[in-house]
Amino acid sequence: MVQQHLISINYRLAHNFGLTGSALTWVQSYLTGRSQVVRIGCHSSSPFTCFAGVPQGSVLGPLLFSIYTSPIAHIAHALGIQQQQYADDTQLYVALSPNSMVTHVSALKSCLESLQAWFCANSMTLYPDKSNAILFATTQRAQSLPNQVSVNISGITIPLSSQVKILGVVLDPRITLSEHTKALSKSCFYHYPCS
Repeated sequence: MVQQHLISINYRLAHNFGLTGSALTWVQSYLTGRSQVVRIGCHSSSPFTCFAGVPQGSVLGPLLFSIYTSPIAHIAHALGIQQQQYADDTQLYVALSPNSMVTHVSALKSCLESLQAWFCANSMTLYPDKSNAILFATTQRAQSLPNQVSVNISGITIPLSSQVKILGVVLDPRITLSEHTKALSKSCFYHYPCS
């Protein structure tokens, strides 16, 4: 399994990101042959060989994580789903209309199933309890869409949320930004010096 991950990462680095020669060898040497110990006071554990991951807080960590998770975008786009990633946060988007509702919800379901399989195969987990679903629509459009739209992850139904936070912005289903304004005002009053 470990060897399979290394082959997959090496292939991705070379073919998707153009790393070859010394640069590829340098990254490979960074990802392999590492060990770690636990030290408490003057006592240390025996060295343990690391087969996956990178040192926490390393400068290359975020870049390597983005490279490692880059297939997520390919999976989503292959199924006609728009997506966006920031660090370990992945967002999927589909545009719904009364005529295409069933088709697009089915594509979203297929995408989530494919992503779940990819996560499992790559020693990662998609957490249903950390997932949100929201249906953005005008009041008029919302009336024409069924409110039984649901998203299923790992057999768990994710109910539609009344708000989501995306890169610090609180969005509600009608995109009024009222919840964001409330949160921002609260934060401003917290930081405002009292006299």
